[in-house]
Amino acid sequence: MDVRDDLMIKYDYASAFRGNAFGSVVQVTVDAQHEGQPARDLWVRCNPLRDGVTRTPMFIFNSATTPTTAQLPPGSLIMWLESATGGHVVAEQQMKIGEGGVDHETIRFPVP
Repeated sequence: MDVRDDLMIKYDYASAFRGNAFGSVVQVTVDAQHEGQPARDLWVRCNPLRDGVTRTPMFIFNSATTPTTAQLPPGSLIMWLESATGGHVVAEQQMKIGEGGVDHETIRFPVP
């Protein structure tokens, strides 16, 4: 994914609201699962894809349990899970948030 992909997601998202109030955020719920069971004690973090995984994420979800919810801007993002106790990255994946103009998404995040 690159800048063009990110801009296309944003354009498509804005186009879906033509004639209506423009939604600037997507409600995202993350359901972290380990072997089919809810993964506990993990924080969900998120940044624009260009920034990658950092110590100071731009977007922090509201709890260390699953599912957890946050409002994110549409676009190409990197999402990762951190352990609540040690702060180390457990898993990460690239996401396209708001693709197709959706204003809410549920993401199934597998935990190794």
